[in-house]
Amino acid sequence: MNRTRIIFIAIIVLALVVIGVSWGLGYLQTRPQQPLVVAPTGPIQIRVLTALPVEPWVRDAAKQFNDEKRKLTGSNEVIQVEVIAMDGLTALGKWDRDDFGILGDRTLADLTDAEKDKLTQFPTVWIPDSRYLVELANVTYKERLGRDVFLTDGEYRARPIAISLFAWGIYQTRAQVLEQKFGDINWKSIHDAAVSKGGWPELGGDPSWGFFKLVVPNPRKNVGGLAAAIAAAGGVLQSHRHQRGGRHQS
Repeated sequence: MNRTRIIFIAIIVLALVVIGVSWGLGYLQTRPQQPLVVAPTGPIQIRVLTALPVEPWVRDAAKQFNDEKRKLTGSNEVIQVEVIAMDGLTALGKWDRDDFGILGDRTLADLTDAEKDKLTQFPTVWIPDSRYLVELANVTYKERLGRDVFLTDGEYRARPIAISLFAWGIYQTRAQVLEQKFGDINWKSIHDAAVSKGGWPELGGDPSWGFFKLVVPNPRKNVGGLAAAIAAAGGVLQSHRHQRGGRHQS
């Protein structure tokens, strides 16, 4: 199982745990605490709101997950994952305007039909472009409910940038050439492509592409550039370790 599927399945499992805990609390308590969303009926719907840069691999992972017809443990309910691609600022605007709806401390009987319909669109999972978007959305909902909605502790605490996920943005035509030349696209292959004196023709690409062009934001001014610098340093260190290990074994 590749890293993409592991990450995606972990997100889905976490969402199911949240749903399962909500159902369990509702069963044990005489006056259950209402969840944020309308309780699902029929197949269990997991709505994943995802940032545009990672939408392709999230959608691919969701398709693989849905094709396996997975069911909730102890139930015959099939789990269905729906992926909704949305720009981070657009999503933040929807959170701010309460476009997804919210249940809060009310019961379902207190909602109008229109509110119930809106609430069925509430995302189960949000994969935003940046952590700061989550923090801003959380401020809005904390004002409405008096509590955090997006968890800020445990697994969801602010994390060091060194362990943040890193996504490459490469034109498909160029990516195909790099994969044919180097195999996996990583910092080692990017380095080798960048230092090739003959540019894309030497790599096997279209001569009209000219030289290989790597674009990274300024690490002093952009968190994405800092993430790239840290990832590159880690890739170089890992490569040196493999080389030393190979020489030692030989």
